[in-house]
Amino acid sequence: MLFRSIIPILASECASGTAALRSFAEALKRGCQAELDIDPSELAGGLQPRSVQGAATASVYLADTLENGAGYALELSQGPVLERALWGIAETLSEQWESDEHAACDSSCTDCLRSYDNRFFHSQLNWRLALDVADLALGRELNETRWTCVALDAAQHFCSAYREAVSDLGRPETLELRGTPVIAVGRVALPLVHPLWRLDEQHWNPTQRAVADELRGRGYRVHMSDARVARSLPNSLFAALMG
Repeated sequence: MLFRSIIPILASECASGTAALRSFAEALKRGCQAELDIDPSELAGGLQPRSVQGAATASVYLADTLENGAGYALELSQGPVLERALWGIAETLSEQWESDEHAACDSSCTDCLRSYDNRFFHSQLNWRLALDVADLALGRELNETRWTCVALDAAQHFCSAYREAVSDLGRPETLELRGTPVIAVGRVALPLVHPLWRLDEQHWNPTQRAVADELRGRGYRVHMSDARVARSLPNSLFAALMG
């Protein structure tokens, strides 16, 4: 069971790469704990940086927390149990996290990914990213609509909150091209794309290229931006406009 592509961890290539893998590691712990019917404290997980085909990425690992191990990690390594745990994330956990009862959580909370043990990484945890990586691990297509409302909300919030701050450049407005929300200010355009889409131009996908080509045809300078980062750190969009 292999990822069909690499998730980079360099911010210049994929701003949410590390957050995605760390979120998936936490979701995987929960999926495996449910599948093995064990206490949450009996498994630990994390990331191990590595290079794959010259790209900086990371492996997700799980390990027994009990001294000398309880054999859970070995059982997971056999394959079938791990695959069932992944399906549990993609189906059971996704149903919970995408439900109306969980709608107030726009990134992570104690009802999905946050715990005392991962308190130092709370800012990186995001249940949407965890579900995205689980889908990729199972060979499924990314559910791009999972981020549509986040990107649109980020664009509208920025245009409202930063209207005065960017007034020297022009009046901010929100466009939508090929389902992608775009913040346009003066002659600069910021498409807010899926967090796992590459930001470095040589690795843009066809949708990104089509959006960029259309914007450049209208005379805009294009700066591809991560929808998750735009929502949580709108000041990064301001820096991109002023850069």
